[in-house]
Amino acid sequence: MRTAIRYPWKGKDNPDSGFVNIPVSAYSVDINGNETKLQMAFIENGFPLDSLAKPDGKWNPGTNISESKEYLVVFNRPFTEDLSEIIEYTGTARRVADIANGYLMYESEVESDSIRSIARTPWFNAMYVVGLTTPFYQQDFNPTGVLTIKPSLVLTENDKYYFKVKKEKTLDERKEQFDRINVYPNPLFGYNSSSNAFGFENDEPFITFSNLPEEVDIKIYSLSGNLIKSLSKSDLTASLRWDLKNESNMRIASGMYIAIVNVPNIGQKILKFAIVQPQKRVHY
Repeated sequence: MRTAIRYPWKGKDNPDSGFVNIPVSAYSVDINGNETKLQMAFIENGFPLDSLAKPDGKWNPGTNISESKEYLVVFNRPFTEDLSEIIEYTGTARRVADIANGYLMYESEVESDSIRSIARTPWFNAMYVVGLTTPFYQQDFNPTGVLTIKPSLVLTENDKYYFKVKKEKTLDERKEQFDRINVYPNPLFGYNSSSNAFGFENDEPFITFSNLPEEVDIKIYSLSGNLIKSLSKSDLTASLRWDLKNESNMRIASGMYIAIVNVPNIGQKILKFAIVQPQKRVHY
């Protein structure tokens, strides 16, 4: 086969046309088994410090692809040997095609907007960039067999994606949820029976505000009116946990507390709850 290739170097063995023969072909196969031969290219490494640099116009990937850098590029377009039909891959007299960065084509050089669009795109319209290695390094690469790439990984114009947008709750539904906002356990007697289920130690009590909407602000006060803690969330979770620590990260004392739950565009709800902390012995 003949395939388009761009050489970023100049050497006596490089074909002037930019087209060479390689022992590899690429085909796309649809669900009915119909095959379409695809346009291909390959990249060679011309950096002299790499031991496998071999810009000779032949596909010799060797055993170390990171050094040879000889990669196959499979384009999303049918194969053709007509150079005039694949100008975006070979470049023009005024612009050299750059397979890794794309390039700008003048309108006077080509009338097709789609060709100019492909030329501006890095890697053009490549479906795959495939790196293969030989069992041992040899001058002429003559592999056998078939490499099948799962079609589920291919994105084409025929792929369709469906997005389901969650219906926004009506005002009545939001008010109904607002009425169900609660706090538990209430009262809390120093030990939360669900602590072990959530991986907390017995000495890490917490309470939970439940049935919360997406956006909510909660301010917790003592009966004397002192602000103890501010909590908030803006996600789809329906609960919010408080570890019974104040703004200074200190454990609160036993007593009665008031939580003012503010829900934007709905209103405020006042919850009262009791905390009974376990007795602790202080060692001197």
